[in-house]
Amino acid sequence: MLWAGRGRSFLWLAAVGLGLATASLAFGRVEVVGESMVPTLRPGDRLVVLRFGHRWLLRPGDLVTVAPPPGPGRPQRLVKRLVERDGATVAVIGDNASASTDSRSFGRLPLSAVTGKVVYRYWPASRAGAIRRGHRARSAQVGWPR
Repeated sequence: MLWAGRGRSFLWLAAVGLGLATASLAFGRVEVVGESMVPTLRPGDRLVVLRFGHRWLLRPGDLVTVAPPPGPGRPQRLVKRLVERDGATVAVIGDNASASTDSRSFGRLPLSAVTGKVVYRYWPASRAGAIRRGHRARSAQVGWPR
């Protein structure tokens, strides 16, 4: 009888561990560096990013993380607003055009370059909350090659 109780406890702990492992694979964290997304995001904001199964959820207005083409001084990952999705390519732009390196400079990206969808800001606590779809940037205003 004693073993039956321990077996249930073990199964419960295994289920919790599996759930946490799955969550750590599905979600990631990123810190905003630079002012390309001001006023929506500010330097130092910390975000939760859905990194698994996010591509079929993407719509214009979403904030996403992307792997840009290599370039001098360019980081490995950027946070931008998705403004256009056309089949297998996307266009992204920063909300602060004067401080942003985005599709206006490096062009459209393959859909596979989108590495996550921003879903939550957890820091600073005073601005914590879900990230909602926005409409700050419009692809019609940009004029990049199709």
